[in-house]
Amino acid sequence: MINFKKIILGLVLASNVTGGSEFDGLSPLMIASRCGHLAAVVTLVENGAEVDKRASTGHTALVYASESGSLDIVKRLVENGADIDGPVNPLYAATENGRLDVVKFLLEEGGLASESVHVKILSIALVCGHMHFIKHLLNFVNFDYKTWQKMLMSTSHIDALKFLIDGFDFELSSYDAGEILTLAILNGDRDSVKYICDKGAKIAQDMLLLCLCVLRDDEKFILKYAIENASNRDEVPAMLDALGIKPQE
Repeated sequence: MINFKKIILGLVLASNVTGGSEFDGLSPLMIASRCGHLAAVVTLVENGAEVDKRASTGHTALVYASESGSLDIVKRLVENGADIDGPVNPLYAATENGRLDVVKFLLEEGGLASESVHVKILSIALVCGHMHFIKHLLNFVNFDYKTWQKMLMSTSHIDALKFLIDGFDFELSSYDAGEILTLAILNGDRDSVKYICDKGAKIAQDMLLLCLCVLRDDEKFILKYAIENASNRDEVPAMLDALGIKPQE
């Protein structure tokens, strides 16, 4: 039989630990929510725990439950008046961590189901490569060219790029391709670099200068890889010369 008193005592003790503990500064309710202990959450809430107390990071118990995907705890906290908005948004936290069930609940029960919110969530899902999110959210977004272009500029994840570029009839402009290539280079996404180069992306002089300035020496292999695969690779030596940079072997 579960000893709830011991669980609650353990949570209280954990919340008082300092000096580098992962629970440092968290309330017992935050810890219980983060760890998925529904019974402890219920007991703490019924005994007056502050539902919307925030950690130094801005996280609340609801944010922790949303991150971990504890839908039952999310529901219980919302039923008890937990704030679904704030410095750290539980809806966006759930999206970043791939918790689709939690996102659906917060959208439907929290009254957040607007197109602007769906677009924001879609952008986060694209960055993280959560394809199950993307396909679900497309049902709620007016996916015109402008939205498509915005989504392209938000990710260099290979699966998301393939879905957006190969799955829609919008034409990929040379400018968009260059922007995506720059993002993929700076993120070190080798597969995405190869994919977008195969789509005709070209190296531009301003892109070259940006990458050379931003990338560390041990990261520049990805830029070299992009140059080798770009459709205008033969033009790069002249660009480097114009920038006063000697090509490295």
